[in-house]
Amino acid sequence: MVLYDQLFSPRKIVAIDHSPEPVKPLETYISRRHKRDVVKPFYGVNQADRTVMEAILAREFPGRDLNLIVDDASHFYAEARDAFNISFPYLAPGGHYVIEDWAWAHWAGDTWQREQVAALASDDRVVRSGISAASDLGGSLLDSAREFEGYVREADFPALVRQVRLEPAPLGEHGRILLRIPRPDWPFLPAAEVAPRAVVAVDLSESHDPRGRSAADELIHRA
Repeated sequence: MVLYDQLFSPRKIVAIDHSPEPVKPLETYISRRHKRDVVKPFYGVNQADRTVMEAILAREFPGRDLNLIVDDASHFYAEARDAFNISFPYLAPGGHYVIEDWAWAHWAGDTWQREQVAALASDDRVVRSGISAASDLGGSLLDSAREFEGYVREADFPALVRQVRLEPAPLGEHGRILLRIPRPDWPFLPAAEVAPRAVVAVDLSESHDPRGRSAADELIHRA
């Protein structure tokens, strides 16, 4: 906000921050330069919260005359889409809507995606299989820190997607997280963390990666 204020000297600049904690250097800047009516941060706001976002926009920009909107927030599709749908109607004709650094959260191997894989690997609603279970059963150690494969009950799937913040893979690209829903019955023991050897081997044999198919052969021959 300070950078934009210094560069453009806008009549008003408003920002939201998901964190509820005020940014002390920013608050100091606002106070010392007497800019409380110009530079206006709102803390503890989810960009996808229509009720709160609409209230802020309607109060601060009743004329719907924003010249620039920058989304540098979650980098997740659903939240970015919701924020766009809420705020774009407040953009003036000829204004600019920028979704900043969108690709960062979708590059292979980035930290955020690794956290998703780690969350799934430790979730007791998920039974690991395929690439995520090969090393448990004596197969080759594959790059299970960047990919995940497992099974989840149909009833648990929607909550798991929300909590781990899973998104569909872009069209034409291979997804790095594969969750299967067995039907009609749940075939695994209540405390199972890893699927049986035969299931893991079959899942590996269907892998797009030759290393997965090689690991499947190892498991089959060691059975």
